[in-house]
Amino acid sequence: MRKWIIPFTFFLLTLPASAPAQEEVGALSLEQSIQIALGQSPSIAAARDKLTGADYKRKAALADFFPKVKGEFQYLMLDQTSSFDMGGGSGDDLPNITLYPIDEPEFPQGLYNLLVGDGMDVPIDMSVLFGDGLSAGDAEQQTFTGTLEQPVFTGLALINQYKIAKLEVEATNAEVDLAVENMVLLVHEAYFNVLKAGRFLDVAEEAVGLLEALVRVAQDFYDVGMIPKNDLLKAEVELANIRQGRVKAANAVALAEAAFNISLRRDIDAPVSLVDLLEYKPFGRTQQECFDDANVNRLELKMLDTRIDQAERAVSLARSPFYPTVGIFGSFRWEDGGFIPDPEVWSAGAVAKWTLWDWGKTYSNVQAARATMNRARNEEIRLRDGIKLEVKRAYLSLREAEANISVAEKSIEQAGENYRITEEQYKASMTTSTEVLDAQTQLSQARLNYYSALSDYNIELARLRKATGKLFTSLSGPERSPG
Repeated sequence: MRKWIIPFTFFLLTLPASAPAQEEVGALSLEQSIQIALGQSPSIAAARDKLTGADYKRKAALADFFPKVKGEFQYLMLDQTSSFDMGGGSGDDLPNITLYPIDEPEFPQGLYNLLVGDGMDVPIDMSVLFGDGLSAGDAEQQTFTGTLEQPVFTGLALINQYKIAKLEVEATNAEVDLAVENMVLLVHEAYFNVLKAGRFLDVAEEAVGLLEALVRVAQDFYDVGMIPKNDLLKAEVELANIRQGRVKAANAVALAEAAFNISLRRDIDAPVSLVDLLEYKPFGRTQQECFDDANVNRLELKMLDTRIDQAERAVSLARSPFYPTVGIFGSFRWEDGGFIPDPEVWSAGAVAKWTLWDWGKTYSNVQAARATMNRARNEEIRLRDGIKLEVKRAYLSLREAEANISVAEKSIEQAGENYRITEEQYKASMTTSTEVLDAQTQLSQARLNYYSALSDYNIELARLRKATGKLFTSLSGPERSPG
């Protein structure tokens, strides 16, 4: 037994540029749908969070160029103070000590003049000066140290670290653009998938109506004995098949609408009303122009170029230990309760460090960074070849679908005329119901072929625009994120 089969398999595949159409009240346009999706997409939000993090890392790398101010406070409590024992005894037990005038500001000047005067050779009882010992400080001691450090030369490490962080911001910004572009394409597919499913349902509804009319005619012919029972049964069986196809088409519409709602993060069962944009718009660019567009506009190439620049900077960064590092510093120390008589001490200086031998560690790091750089360059060659093939495939598929549209349009005209003639012949008892069923099936299939060709054209148009990096320019709404 013949089966009337309508292909009702739908995936997220379609897309074209926006175009004016008859708008229903409350119907969503393509641009509105895209704006809603971009505002609700978690993947875009995640990409933007990554961009924010990369920018903060760039700021952190920039901060390494400026002076660092550090402070440290220490509080110390002792259960007993320490002292240096001078040996006890009287001045008679100690050797004579000759004291001469010296410039010693920390020694009590009055006591010095009293003991020394112009210089004398006398025995001195040290216990008179220090008692039982020399104290090492109080039981409670407080110390504050402030330091200012400024790098002067780091073997270009700081500048390379900053450049790498800045390039990471550029690469991450391209990732945000790519996430937006992917979401735009997804909404295109979901949007036109709903339109396509609706057209298929219209074809199924029309087929049901035509076969119901045929069954009524067949029933009348059978009632008056003009056709045998099996002719009527054929028409009734075919009507049952078409009704089943209509149910599948309605389910396909529901599934397409659910996918559309998910892409916009709406309730899955929310009603969907869209501006009808399923139409043919010629694409006038040549294949070579598409190649040129892809070389200039593809976000993946821009991202990879940035990664190559990062890899080159990483080689320079790995070489920095070959050079000395130079820095200057200043320090202030305040101490209370310690051994040092003056509580405030200032100091300043410079420091230079140079690793003269590290058993080839720096050399190995440089070679590893160079290998990463070479890998990125080879990846660029592979990516450009892949993009060129992607553009070629999309371009050829677009032209194939474009040719199928005109063929399908002519087929609809021919199938419609054939059905009209066959139906008139059947009503005049000049042909069988089988011929009418065949004519009706051909008409329905011709219309399905047309909508499939139109959908395929829009699908390939989207893929081609995506392959050439021109999907943004096909829209009037969304724009690239700022560079």
